[in-house]
Amino acid sequence: MYSVSPGAARYGNRRYRSWAGHRKDLVRFEITDHESNLLIMADSDLAEIAAPMLRSEREKLERFIHRSPVGQSFASSLYPVSLSDVSGAPDLALEMVEAGRLWNVGPMASVAGAIAERVARGLMQHSTTVVVENGGDVFAVSPGPLTFCVYAGSRSRLPERMAFRTDASEG
Repeated sequence: MYSVSPGAARYGNRRYRSWAGHRKDLVRFEITDHESNLLIMADSDLAEIAAPMLRSEREKLERFIHRSPVGQSFASSLYPVSLSDVSGAPDLALEMVEAGRLWNVGPMASVAGAIAERVARGLMQHSTTVVVENGGDVFAVSPGPLTFCVYAGSRSRLPERMAFRTDASEG
C-alpha cells in the first residue's frame, strides 16, 4: 500500500474489499492520504502516479474549505449550495456542487465519488481498465463490461451475494 499520510486507518477495516473476486489481468493497490483510502485496479501498479493526483485534488479542496467562509459553508451544508456561492472554488468542488444539486444534498455527500472519478480519469491515459473505489464509491472505465458485488449489510433483505454487470466503456 502506498501511503502519502496517515489517517484512513481510523475508518476501520474495509474487509469488503477482500470479498470481491480478483481479475488476474489487473493489479490491485491502495493509496492513502488522510481520510482518503483508495483501492485501485489497473493494468499495472500506478501508485506512484495516482498518489500525487490524490494529494493535489485533496490540497485544492482543503485550501478552499479552510481559507474562505464560502468554503466552510460548502463543507458543512446538508443541502445543495448555489454555484454563485462557490466563486474561486476548484473544479472538484464545482462538480460536487452539481452532484449535490442533482440529489438534493450538501456537496460533501459526493466527495468520495468525486475524488475516485478524478483519480480514475487521470489514470486512464496509463491503463485501459481503471477501477477506483473510495469508501464504497466506485468509478470505473473498461473496454468491456465489469461485474460489481453489492453488500447491503447483514440486516438487509437483499441477498447476501448480489451483483450487477455494467458497461464501463464510457467512463
